Amino acid sequence: MFNNDNETDDYMTSEYIWDLMIPYIPIDKQIWECFYGDGKSGEYLSSKGLNVIHKDIDFLKNNYGEIIISNCPFSKKQEVFTRLKELDKPFIFIAPANILSLVWFQKLFKNEIGVIIPNHRLKFKPLNSDKLFTAPPTWFFCHKIDKVKNNIIFL
Repeated sequence: MFNNDNETDDYMTSEYIWDLMIPYIPIDKQIWECFYGDGKSGEYLSSKGLNVIHKDIDFLKNNYGEIIISNCPFSKKQEVFTRLKELDKPFIFIAPANILSLVWFQKLFKNEIGVIIPNHRLKFKPLNSDKLFTAPPTWFFCHKIDKVKNNIIFL
């Protein structure tokens, strides 16, 4: 929950997208999947052996886990990444590729961000639907993740 008033942000992360991310998530840490959506992300990540906190709570008002992972509500990306910077924890976040060109993002994470670029456009599920939607170019943005550091990784 983000106190989200924008229905265009209600796209759930497909299991295959989590599978792309899992090799980069440290398995010995407690993970906070901080945007609840339909609740299936936390269930799926837990089924893969990860220690996951996944609650229907407001991200801006809470702080859990040692690493934060999620699919950023695209209309709230500046608020979300500003909060991530404040928390100063390792994170892996799915967000539109063009975020790298935004001045506010560059100021927040200058020389402190790694990027994982999938070899195809990612597909997400609208909330309460099984139909997949192909997103604009969308990447994984990583901060303080040892397997990524401040590099660009092409999948």
